[in-house]
Amino acid sequence: MQVRRVPPFATVPFGILMIMVAMWMLSGSTSESGADDMMAAILLRGLGLGFLFLSITLIAFGNLNNRNLASGIGLFNTGRQLGGLIGVAALQTLIDHNVVANVAVLGANVTAGGPAVIERLATTTAMLTAKGMDAAAAGRAATSLLGRVVTGQSTVIAFDTAFNAVALLFVIAAPILVAIKIGLAKVRAARLLKTKESRENYAAFLENVRQELLWTAVRTGKYGERAKERSINPCLLLLIFALLMPCQPALAQTDRNPVGQPTSVAALPPEDLRQLLDLLQRPDIQTWLQSQTGNRPVEEQSSAEAANAREIIVGRLNAVRSFVHDMATAIPTLPAELHRARVALMTEMRGQGSFAAILPLVFFATLGFGLEWLYWHATSGFRDRMIVTHLDTVDDRLRAAGLRILYGLGVLLAFAVGSVGAFLLFDWPPLLQHSVLAYLLVFLAVRLTLVVGRIVLAPGAERFRLMPVATVTARFWFFWSAVLVGLFAFGHFTYQLLPMLGVGHEATYIVALASGLILFGLALVALWRCPTFDGVDMVSRRHRVSTVLGTLYIIANWLVALSGVAATFYIGVVLLVLPIAISCVRLSIDHIMRPPGTIAANEGVPSLAGAALERGLRSLLLIGGAYLIASLLGLDFGTLAARDTMATHLIRGLLNAFVVILLADFTWRMTSTWIDRKLMQTAVGDAVDPDELRRSARLRTLLPVLRNVLFVVLLAMAILMALSSLGVEIGPLIAGAGVVGLAVGFGAQTLVKDIISGMFFLLDDAFRVGEYIESGSIKGTVESFSLRSIKIRHHRGALHTIPFGSLDKITNYSRDWAIDKIMVSVTYNTDLDVVKNTVKQVGKQLLTDEEIAPSIMETLKMQGVEQFGDFAIQIRMKIMTKPGEQAVIRRRAYALIKKAFDAKGIKFAVPTVSVAGGGDASSAVAQKGLDLIKPPPQTEQAALDA
Repeated sequence: MQVRRVPPFATVPFGILMIMVAMWMLSGSTSESGADDMMAAILLRGLGLGFLFLSITLIAFGNLNNRNLASGIGLFNTGRQLGGLIGVAALQTLIDHNVVANVAVLGANVTAGGPAVIERLATTTAMLTAKGMDAAAAGRAATSLLGRVVTGQSTVIAFDTAFNAVALLFVIAAPILVAIKIGLAKVRAARLLKTKESRENYAAFLENVRQELLWTAVRTGKYGERAKERSINPCLLLLIFALLMPCQPALAQTDRNPVGQPTSVAALPPEDLRQLLDLLQRPDIQTWLQSQTGNRPVEEQSSAEAANAREIIVGRLNAVRSFVHDMATAIPTLPAELHRARVALMTEMRGQGSFAAILPLVFFATLGFGLEWLYWHATSGFRDRMIVTHLDTVDDRLRAAGLRILYGLGVLLAFAVGSVGAFLLFDWPPLLQHSVLAYLLVFLAVRLTLVVGRIVLAPGAERFRLMPVATVTARFWFFWSAVLVGLFAFGHFTYQLLPMLGVGHEATYIVALASGLILFGLALVALWRCPTFDGVDMVSRRHRVSTVLGTLYIIANWLVALSGVAATFYIGVVLLVLPIAISCVRLSIDHIMRPPGTIAANEGVPSLAGAALERGLRSLLLIGGAYLIASLLGLDFGTLAARDTMATHLIRGLLNAFVVILLADFTWRMTSTWIDRKLMQTAVGDAVDPDELRRSARLRTLLPVLRNVLFVVLLAMAILMALSSLGVEIGPLIAGAGVVGLAVGFGAQTLVKDIISGMFFLLDDAFRVGEYIESGSIKGTVESFSLRSIKIRHHRGALHTIPFGSLDKITNYSRDWAIDKIMVSVTYNTDLDVVKNTVKQVGKQLLTDEEIAPSIMETLKMQGVEQFGDFAIQIRMKIMTKPGEQAVIRRRAYALIKKAFDAKGIKFAVPTVSVAGGGDASSAVAQKGLDLIKPPPQTEQAALDA
């Protein structure tokens, strides 16, 4: 098998690009940079050097014969060593010169009497003195340390300059190498054209290229022949398959040829192939072909489907191999293709005249940037007011965010209006117009990303930052988001522009592949170098696990996209970015809606406006993500609305169900937030107003039940509406549910009775949680209740669970107030006025007791004589207290009454027996009493003992 290798000069640009990126990454090094910060750049530089020098070596020896090979190797090694020595010496000289210059510049700013220098020396001296060094030595050591810091910073700056110089050198060398290659190709072509045989070979070569391009077009349109067997290096196949840009169109699939047809496209004339392609593009021909395919016999269709199922894997692998081979074959033609595009553009500009072609460009840039400059100066007062505005309250932060969004869009709109005005004023050449428009869109995409970054991340103004991230994180993602978006837009619009400039299909693929590889590499660099944050303004160490998982996801998504569906890559990106964007929106809203005077977001229930804003933005992101996925899958909403097939009906149903779920989620979020905030307001605070306390208790009782009912209703409505959108007839479902509900209702009458009774008990506000009630023989404190039953805790600890339907009349002892009646019996010889004054004094003493006085609404007072008894006068007293406190106050009142009555000589009446008669009678009674307490005789006592 013949092995076809990648030309060495094709890998030179990749090596140069890798070294440029590595030098640029190293240019951001500081004196605090460590191995983790520089390892990726060093590895990338080593890989780039391998690509570059190995390819240069192969190119240098590729055209040498065996006789000159030894001399060429010696000359090459001598030149490489000499060039390396010169380059190292030049870089070392540049670094030393910059170190001296930077030390002079930094030393000029570090003055001996400067406040910063004095403070730095004082701090260092104090630190050294605390470690045991004497003051004089500590001062000298502090000065020496400061000198080392200046020298170290100067060295770092010098190395940054050297890295930038090397990167600039490669930027300059890249087009020079391309130009040299183009020049050598032209010289070689001129030599080939000197003889007739060379001219014939050249014509044959052009014809072969033309035939291959036509073959590629036919194969891509799915009307070509089976791909020819081609040999290719397996290592090259694996490398390109692993790194292939998934944004390219789907790999073409090869169809089977009918028996008897030519097996080589080259056997057909080019004009016939062009006519065939034109015919196949006609709608009526496509309709006829589809009808002919659909009218084939069932047996033929079944056999064709079986054969297709057997060969699908082989066909896909052949398509991948053919595509990779085409890419490897087209790499040598890339410089010529780009040169052709440049020639086409320059030819058009020369046809219009240099001045006529340059004038629109100058006016385009002047008008766009001029309007932006006017807008900038016209809004200077607005910017000054924005800088000094207060951001203490939520309203201030929302207003500031809205004004900054309008201002950023105004800057972008000013430049866009000026640029569009330039397009309207001039008659642009077609190619120049397409080129300028493409890269204008790239510039607008980058500017829009920067505007969004300044609003959300605000890297230079922490007080205006919407995301609760540290400044380091904000600056990092502000830069990298613009870089990634700009590179993506550049590759995308360049891919669309190159065919207009006459660049071939496969050469355009190669350009898109290169831009995709660069974008993929920079995305991984950003992922591995990004700082993370813990809370506000706190930078933590990188989360290695999440970074590795993100890298694996990106690589897996890349490989899945290479399976043949290019949209898979973008769908994976949307599915990755969408949760991150939703999380960022939630964090931003929480940060904006934080309570005044706080730094961190409120961890409790969000405000109603914050919940509405967060759910609204989340719904917009979800709708936008769904629209992007639908667009990537090739779904046309106009076609979906016009056609009425099973697939379009199902897709419309899914979209409607998606909208219904979003609306239900938004409604549930708003209602649950409102209920939670009401519950939080009733749970916190020390309200002393009895009406407010009763209202809060009732809300705490009813709102949880209302939230559960609303959740069930919303869930049922969302499910029914979603099923209806999908085409499911919900009428029979509702009827069936009604029948089932009727059967359940008859079988569970008691349960229904309990639930309905409980709802009416709650609506009547018959009891609340924490109240002491009595129903029949059950009494106690209400602990909780559900839709069916209530739980009552007896004051002795027993817990009663009673269905609502079993509750009879309810006596509530915890509402408003409680009156306690006290009855006291005194003797008939008691002075009632003294008793009344004494009770009044007891009432005053109760009010002076700090423990029970807050619970007394009306103090103890005497109501009068209740009745005359057989042996006492019954006096009635009353006291009004708060519900549940009467027992404690009654016990305290009894104690004070006893003590006061004893002090006043008031006697409590007790039952007595009065006996009337003479002295004999009294003696008889006394004798009878003695007989009763006299012990029994001895015999009887012995009997009892026995």
